[in-house]
Amino acid sequence: MWTFSPFGNGNFSTYSQGAIANGATGYDNTHGDYIASGQAFFVQANISGSVVFHENHKVSGTIPNTQYFGSDNGQSIRLDLNAANNIRLDEIVVRFNGEGSKHYDANWDAESFSNANQTLTSIKDGISMAIATRPINLTMDTVPLRVKSNATGSFILDATAITGFDSSAFVQLNDNFLHAQQDIITIPSYSFNITSDTLSSNGGRFQLLINRPTSTLPVTFTNINGRLINDKAFIDWTVASEANTISYQVEKSIDGIHYATIVTIKATGLKAYHAVDSTPSAAINYYRIKTIDGGGSTYSRTIQLDNSAAINRYVKIFPTVISSKVLMVQFGNMPAGNYQVVMKDMLGRTIYGKEIQNTGAINTQSMLLNKINPAVGVYEVQVLKDGKRFAQDRVVVE
Repeated sequence: MWTFSPFGNGNFSTYSQGAIANGATGYDNTHGDYIASGQAFFVQANISGSVVFHENHKVSGTIPNTQYFGSDNGQSIRLDLNAANNIRLDEIVVRFNGEGSKHYDANWDAESFSNANQTLTSIKDGISMAIATRPINLTMDTVPLRVKSNATGSFILDATAITGFDSSAFVQLNDNFLHAQQDIITIPSYSFNITSDTLSSNGGRFQLLINRPTSTLPVTFTNINGRLINDKAFIDWTVASEANTISYQVEKSIDGIHYATIVTIKATGLKAYHAVDSTPSAAINYYRIKTIDGGGSTYSRTIQLDNSAAINRYVKIFPTVISSKVLMVQFGNMPAGNYQVVMKDMLGRTIYGKEIQNTGAINTQSMLLNKINPAVGVYEVQVLKDGKRFAQDRVVVE
């Protein structure tokens, strides 16, 4: 997605799978996904579908964080092209993850739409990128850069953020015009001039050289699969090797963009693992596995489990005002088995409990409260199975 840059430099703010280049003023580049009221924007569609904006997505006076575009949590290099007075002219993001490639991928790369006088891009297959996603599993990688200017002058390349690399990594800026090199982790700013010589401003002058020394092989996922059983999601995965691996994080998303860790599994060396999500959403659930080790992280492929049918399941407690000493519980397509109905007063004391059998279809169970003859007042009713609460409501006894 692209929006016209608020910096007035003729460039576009660019968003792609959690990465942001040329973010708006006042918004950092991790949580800068902001569309101003009345602002035009472009969306690159790789599949048919729609983008829906709801009224409650509007914000006023606060940064909206990652409402639409997610957050990027892998290795990345953020590089600015600045004028000599440190005014930003353009910005790119080069990131590294399991989805990255040396070739252009519309799902993970974002082209530069800039028509400004000075531009900075990364190059893939001859295409200029504002956001380029490259493979993370390479010990060495060379990232071509292109600096263009319609006028001569002094400029600065500034690595404003280098994240996710461990202390053994080396990131070098190569200036092929001057035959100079600079470690931009140690010295992030590089000053240079663009002259009348055409070689001083082209696609071959600058490169980033990435070196990740390693004595162990990265984790290779050989399989990941999942299944839904009795309203739980079971996730299994296997790896070919796991030298130096500390643990695995199972991450879950309901939109395929925003992920959160639901469980961490310690690496045992057995190469086969299993995790359970006891509360999958009544929708499509996305799962992926992230490795944690001394050299960074690796992601598995993403799997989807469709739990949409769960939206038709329910447990209903009624009536909310009891005048006939009869309490009703209705089950709608819930798993068959024994359920417990518990009634508590407002001090948390249990005054009634009963085990009932649910057949699994839509059915209603009745409970007579005559024997306990509850006093007039407010009570809390819970329906549980195997310690898991499926329904809770307050009722008034008249």
